[in-house]
Amino acid sequence: MGHTLGRMLGEEPSRGRNAGLVRRLYAAFAARDAEALLDVVAPEIEFFGPTATVLNEGRCYRGHEGMRRYLRDAEALWQVLEIDPQRLREVGNHVVALGRVRARAHDGMELDTPAAWVWRIDAGLITWGCAYGDPDRMPRALQEGGRSATSVEASRLRAGARHADAREPLP
Repeated sequence: MGHTLGRMLGEEPSRGRNAGLVRRLYAAFAARDAEALLDVVAPEIEFFGPTATVLNEGRCYRGHEGMRRYLRDAEALWQVLEIDPQRLREVGNHVVALGRVRARAHDGMELDTPAAWVWRIDAGLITWGCAYGDPDRMPRALQEGGRSATSVEASRLRAGARHADAREPLP
């Protein structure tokens, strides 16, 4: 399966510690390096990705074993998967990545679409992540031009991870 990691393009990228951690996550994912991926995510990570809808009964990927399963599921579903995070922006203890996904499934279906990812970092590790096929569906406080997440909004984001439709953490 072909996998690449696009360069961080666009406006001046965020150079903070949390953005650096997320860059390491993308590099590990591009290389399909499970150990490097697990080095940057917390043992209790929760990741909500579109692959879960198809291959994980719609459930999020939980914990280190869940992230290993995510890598296996991505391999099973996609012949080619290019994740291109073009801009990273830190908002409180979250990192928002805006970019594109280009993919070709084993059945021949092709995809080239804008995407956004939101990652929460606590104690130096990524504890939560969500992929958005439509960047406008992520929480307003994290969208371009949105204000920084307040502590109330950040706690709503954490609570949103427990909602049934975790791809849309805030109403």
